[in-house]
Amino acid sequence: MTTDERLDRLEKSVGRYRKAMMGLVLVLVAGVTMAQTRTDVADELRCRKLVVVDAQGKTRASLNVGDRGPALHLFDAKGKSNASLNVGEKGSGLHLFDAKGKPRVSLHTFGGVLELMDAKGEPRAILSVLGDQPGLHLFDAQDELRVSLNTLRNHPGLDLMDTKGRVRASLSVFVDTPELELMNAQGKTLVELGNNDLGGELRVYNKTGEDIATMYADEYGNGVVGAWNRKGKGRTLTPGP
Repeated sequence: MTTDERLDRLEKSVGRYRKAMMGLVLVLVAGVTMAQTRTDVADELRCRKLVVVDAQGKTRASLNVGDRGPALHLFDAKGKSNASLNVGEKGSGLHLFDAKGKPRVSLHTFGGVLELMDAKGEPRAILSVLGDQPGLHLFDAQDELRVSLNTLRNHPGLDLMDTKGRVRASLSVFVDTPELELMNAQGKTLVELGNNDLGGELRVYNKTGEDIATMYADEYGNGVVGAWNRKGKGRTLTPGP
């Protein structure tokens, strides 16, 4: 083998080694770059919708901004929404759903309202603060208001309604004086039970709202009973000597 042939063979070998080294360098650079990509934290992620899936590829959470504002939804393994958090023009709300997708709990910031629903998704209890007046309202299966507890104008009151939502019994405290009223279906007070500085007092009215019977304590601590007809004629009984 001549000297020229040896030199030519050496140059070819060096060329092959050079290409191999360049390839190795490229592989190392690519590995470092990929490692940096996996470990670096982005300062900001911008998108219109973010969806999180489980190991089976089912959607379990979504974050998006719709026409009514931003919303976060959490889904169960069957793809039904179990919870949602949203922000709208009137405030924010949190909603919890049962396994059948029916709403069971809703919390709103507009007015400060907590709603508890039945298996049909109908409100059965509402706790609210409107302005500075808190209230608790209970509904029956026909969506009629049956119980209302509130503090209107700083006067606590409890109202009990019939099946048509009409107030039939009312317990309240005005200033420092408690009072119980029983009403008929037309809203007329039939019985009043209360007290004053002298003692307890009971009044009975007829269906047209006329006072027909009373029982109370007089200034001497004695009991007084009175009964009248609808025209106001009757008598009052007081303890004798």
